Amino acid sequence: MKIIKRAVLWLSIMLVLELLINAAGAFIVKRVGAENLINSMSGYSKRTEMILHPTFREENDGKANGLSGLAVRTILSDGRIYNHTKFGYNFLFLNFTMEQSVVFFDKDGTTQVSSGIFNIAYEDRGSKTDYIKFPVGIIDVKELCAQSNARELYSTLEKKQYDSIRLDEYSVDEDYIVRPKKMTLLDLDKNAVQSFEFPCEGEIIKDDSIYVYDMIELNEQMRNSSTSLCKKMKDVYDGKLKTDKTAMKLMKEADFSKSAQRVDKTIYGFASFTSKHVETTNGSAMVFALHFNYIKGVILYTIICAVILTAILLPIWIHKDKKAANSYY
Repeated sequence: MKIIKRAVLWLSIMLVLELLINAAGAFIVKRVGAENLINSMSGYSKRTEMILHPTFREENDGKANGLSGLAVRTILSDGRIYNHTKFGYNFLFLNFTMEQSVVFFDKDGTTQVSSGIFNIAYEDRGSKTDYIKFPVGIIDVKELCAQSNARELYSTLEKKQYDSIRLDEYSVDEDYIVRPKKMTLLDLDKNAVQSFEFPCEGEIIKDDSIYVYDMIELNEQMRNSSTSLCKKMKDVYDGKLKTDKTAMKLMKEADFSKSAQRVDKTIYGFASFTSKHVETTNGSAMVFALHFNYIKGVILYTIICAVILTAILLPIWIHKDKKAANSYY
């Protein structure tokens, strides 16, 4: 009975400490990560029309072709951020994983680009902003990963032994979804490194100036890059996001009777929390869900607290036992 009472006492104190640890982690991660991210992602309901229903216009004196909203859609794709760095950051709960799902829609519903993981295809004219000014459409990365030889492409991209990705042959549908037929990895001198071919329906377009926007960055940056095809394919292969269902449910909360709406909520769990965002602007809407998991920091502090608590209580219990034994004799 004595052992049971002491175990209950130890567990009760640890439960209180665990709640405090979780609260501290949620506060820090929300202040450092979630709030900044929510602010940077908010306000794009104003661009829903140019994302869902872009209007192509013939280029005039180098001006944008009207499809720049698609570049915004690729940056705000569903995906993950792996913020895992030095061990010491666990003490600040800053080694965390974030999952995000974003949905754009309007009064008429959704289109093929409303939700998903996308990468931009664009005409290269020698400028760093060509992917914004001259897109031809966006590639549905989930659809690409479903192709039989996509794994081979992914493995090759992981090696980072290329400079750029040219889209030699492709088709484009009415929602500006680009379906690759032939992609070629190029070196710095624009020589072919390796080509990949995929089944493709629709009218096939052949061009040697169309590229898939893909920035090769340092290893840690590449894991979180919103412009890396390799990273986006990894997000697909890592499985369904926890936030997908949450974002879809949030669509029901959009109120088109108001000219403008913004609702933010946070749901807390063990070593995690989910931030929910709903916004509407003049009949257009955007919702997103962000799920943060900082389990590494929680485990670290749980171990530390358990060791300290045991180190405090054990000598006390041993002393009491000895005192009781001496009084017995």
